Amino acid sequence: MIVSNITSILLERKQDRKDINFKPCVFPITFTHKKKEAPQCVILSIQPDGTYETHKFESKFADIKDPIRDRYHAALFDCDDEPEEMDALLDEIKQNVG
Repeated sequence: MIVSNITSILLERKQDRKDINFKPCVFPITFTHKKKEAPQCVILSIQPDGTYETHKFESKFADIKDPIRDRYHAALFDCDDEPEEMDALLDEIKQNVG
């Protein structure tokens, strides 16, 4: 579901629609470890044109000191996978948006 939601937003922004003014936003994704929040997370920073950057952190989302944490959150996703699945999730997003 996370991949599907993020992919659809990225693809919509890449359509270059003149009738919509998209704003930059971020999608934080937290992961679980032994049914608790893992000490790793990732934030996708998405631009109006659908380009994005991936920011990985070795801390819980609440503990991030980077200014990216304060940017507008379009959504906060909780992934029920272990943090080791982070790269697989990011690869799937990348493959789906081309």
